[in-house]
Amino acid sequence: CAPSVSAYEAGVAQLVRSGDSVLEVGCQLGRTTALLANITTASGFVLGVDMHRELNGKSGKASSYRCHATPAAAGLDPSRVHLALVDPWDTLALLSAVNARAIDVLAIDVNSLLGNDLMLTALSLARQLSRVLPGLRCVLLKSRSVAKVERQLVLPEAFAAEEGPVPRAWLPRVIPAVGVKEYRAAARSWLDRHPGRQRVLEIGCHVGTSTALLAEAVQGRGGFVAGVDVSRSIVERATALHGGRAAFGVADAWDAAGLVRVWGELQATHGGDDEAGGGPTLLCLDVGGVSSAQGELDALSLVELLSRTFSETLQAVVVKSRCLKSSARTLKPVGWAQRRKARGGCGDGRAAEAAAAGAAEDAAAPIEAREVALARHLPGSEAPTRERLRDALKKRHAGVA
Repeated sequence: CAPSVSAYEAGVAQLVRSGDSVLEVGCQLGRTTALLANITTASGFVLGVDMHRELNGKSGKASSYRCHATPAAAGLDPSRVHLALVDPWDTLALLSAVNARAIDVLAIDVNSLLGNDLMLTALSLARQLSRVLPGLRCVLLKSRSVAKVERQLVLPEAFAAEEGPVPRAWLPRVIPAVGVKEYRAAARSWLDRHPGRQRVLEIGCHVGTSTALLAEAVQGRGGFVAGVDVSRSIVERATALHGGRAAFGVADAWDAAGLVRVWGELQATHGGDDEAGGGPTLLCLDVGGVSSAQGELDALSLVELLSRTFSETLQAVVVKSRCLKSSARTLKPVGWAQRRKARGGCGDGRAAEAAAAGAAEDAAAPIEAREVALARHLPGSEAPTRERLRDALKKRHAGVA
């Protein structure tokens, strides 16, 4: 995933090879399409997909989107660059446009289609198309919101290997775990690495076993641990078993207002020496429906909802979710973002492998295409200036990494 146009085009230069067949969704017959045509060379092919649109913008005003009706009008070779005006969510129409051609690379810019960066829409489209195009080597997705999720997601083993503080933009860290054992270990690991007063809320606490274990971890620190579940009978059972160590209440994970209210009530009545108050610093999620291998969109929407609800204090979310763990392994930065410090899916012993793969991809990508892309990012710049600005970009990303 790429957070910006420059990273997107740099990712194109890194991932696309000579002779590839590329499906560009959100094609504007602009710089990116020209770069794809240049890299794939005469033996490759680019199929652009876009919606029907007013080429001159609304009311005749200049448009920042596609302003050419055909590849030839945009100065592109029509024998190697085709444009199909179809709805990319219409799978049958899209497959008809592909016409049984084997696609190697799928490049998606949802913002060009919708005029907005919608994380769940981008991911659902990428998932849908990757399933109907089984020969894909890679999917390149331009989305700042998806790139943010990629930065937030970190595998438990990668989190354990991290050193030093992380940028504020990476918070809350989202640590996906599979199984109760890994889920509890990940939460304990975060608490061990963050000593001092912590406030923990487990959503989907069931009979309170995990909540009680977390309460033991913060015992003596002056923190506060609470668990909530949607079932009143289960909460009563949890209170009977572990009420002396943690507080329990009834709340629905998807009811943000209800969670805030119940959290405040539990803190007011059971807070003890947690004089500072405030929202939770750690959320633990064990909610039905987001733990399966197919609940990625539901899991991400729930994490987003809770992250915004407790944004002032929340630092980490530990979620029992097989699909999010798969996402943490699958989502990888490209372009300039790839040059920041390895983390997340690359931190579980694969950092060197990922760095080597990135270097190999850089070496394999045509040097001319990368230089053309850089020159287009910085029009009119002299070579030394481009080099200085490139170094500045590297330092910038190293600073936020």
